[in-house]
Amino acid sequence: MPIAETAPRLTAMHDGMLMAGFLWALYVIVPTFITVPIAVWSRHRVHWYSWELLAFFLPFGIWLALTWLRVAPWLPKGIDNLGECFYLGLGIPLAALVRAVVGRGCKAYERRFAGVLLLLLCGLAAAVYFLTADLGGSFGC
Repeated sequence: MPIAETAPRLTAMHDGMLMAGFLWALYVIVPTFITVPIAVWSRHRVHWYSWELLAFFLPFGIWLALTWLRVAPWLPKGIDNLGECFYLGLGIPLAALVRAVVGRGCKAYERRFAGVLLLLLCGLAAAVYFLTADLGGSFGC
């Protein structure tokens, strides 16, 4: 395959990666500034596990996969729906706050509770995709 034919596909892939990076930044930046103080102030009350940082990657990955694979073709989405990731990101500080408030109520279930909150965030990602209506805008010309 000549280079001239592969160049448009590489450009489209590059643009898609840039868009994914921008959306991930939109998903992460604001929740980080809210979540870090919650984690610091509750560090003596709650044991934070390193795998809980997956909350900054897994839900976004699920939402992005659902959005780009268009698993629901009957559900029209416009360019304005890309802002859904911002709303999805607000679930991270909420989960951290719930984790900090519940604290070490039962130390035996602390790790499970953290895992359940991570699974709920992943479920929130799917719910945001399926329950958000078309917010307008259009892809392309």
